[in-house]
Amino acid sequence: MSQQAACQLPLACAVVYYGKVASYLEQKPKCPVMYHFGERDSSIPLADVERIKAANPQASLFVYRGARHGFNCDQRDSYDPQAAGQARVRTLQFIGHYVAGGAPLSG
Repeated sequence: MSQQAACQLPLACAVVYYGKVASYLEQKPKCPVMYHFGERDSSIPLADVERIKAANPQASLFVYRGARHGFNCDQRDSYDPQAAGQARVRTLQFIGHYVAGGAPLSG
């Protein structure tokens, strides 16, 4: 949904957590987008992540080593607290930068 919103709505920015967006690459985001993917996500192959990266080279895209699909959801067995924590920090910085005019982004 975040990818679709970024392509169709006037947003300051959007964040995608392990979204299946490779099918929508013909649509271009109208705002900055940050993507988070798990390295071991069985439903989103790394080849798709590479396609997303190639289609959106200006985007912030992160692949979390060893993380599976749903790594950010603490109600799943795939929850990865280290990946989730790192993604959260990055997401909050990203949103702060584009929405609140916060500090510059750092990796």
